[in-house]
Amino acid sequence: MASTNLQKNENSTVCSTESSARKNVATRPAYKISEEKESYKVVVELPGVPRSGVNVVVEDGNLKISGERVSTASKDWKRLSGGTVSGYSLTLSLGEEVDQEQIEASVENGVLELALAKKAEKQPRSIKVS
Repeated sequence: MASTNLQKNENSTVCSTESSARKNVATRPAYKISEEKESYKVVVELPGVPRSGVNVVVEDGNLKISGERVSTASKDWKRLSGGTVSGYSLTLSLGEEVDQEQIEASVENGVLELALAKKAEKQPRSIKVS
């Protein structure tokens, strides 16, 4: 299997935010990257995240994926662990061979699938001499 240039960006894959009464923690979701002939496929598990809570952004050569879960717990409900997982955050570095203008995404049942098209290989161009 060929190696890919998609890489986890260690500095921004996990983040947390503090709220006044409790901690809301965004955690790194489970994901898998595979290479196909003309694209890379990225599958990210975002359990509990509705389609409207999924956000995918390409910025500065990075693919930023986040998902926010909607809590159904009562505001009076207290959690003993001191924090709740409120969402997911993952940043992948895109290699030079990824066409950043040709990325498609779909989500179903908490699973986000991304197709990242590879740039067309530059072929030598024959020039007709007259």
